[in-house]
Amino acid sequence: MALPIGHAVVGVATAAVVARATGTPGSPELWIGAVVASGVPDLDMIAYVLGYRSPKYHRNATHSLLVMAAMVAVGWLVLQALPVTLEAGVAWAWVAAFFSHPFLDIVTTGPSTAARGYGIPLFWPLSTKRFYTTSPIMETLDIQAVRLGARVLGRVAPRGLPSRGGVGGRAAPGGAGLVRRLAAALLGERDPGPDRLGE
Repeated sequence: MALPIGHAVVGVATAAVVARATGTPGSPELWIGAVVASGVPDLDMIAYVLGYRSPKYHRNATHSLLVMAAMVAVGWLVLQALPVTLEAGVAWAWVAAFFSHPFLDIVTTGPSTAARGYGIPLFWPLSTKRFYTTSPIMETLDIQAVRLGARVLGRVAPRGLPSRGGVGGRAAPGGAGLVRRLAAALLGERDPGPDRLGE
């Protein structure tokens, strides 16, 4: 599966192609918007950070082309209601960056990840079929990079957060625990725990 930096790079590249096709000059607005748009579908990972680790939360509705099209339509209506002027070429470049997200996820998702329920449901809710590729691009490299980063950050993360007595009496993870939880979210796995990250 692709990391945020991968989505940002592909999103900007996709936006650049559309901008050139529409004769739209490059600008900070164009590029920053493309980076943001390319990452929007992964906002569903907030559920993972909160402890809801299931394919029904991540890589579901926000990765469906039908839902994404509805999101674009709503976004357009909101922009029309605001006192702002957005060049059409910039808007189309952002839309292209936005839609690049599920396709990059598909080509970086292999059978092992898809078997855990993390293929991409392009046509949800009309179809529950999840798409992936048998020969993913850089899937292993992405996973290794996340695990290495989590292992390093887990050893240097601040440990000043309380380990007990969190909100509502629930345990609040320390700095290293938060890093592990975020790494697990990126990998689409359960919290790997300190022993697994140290492998």
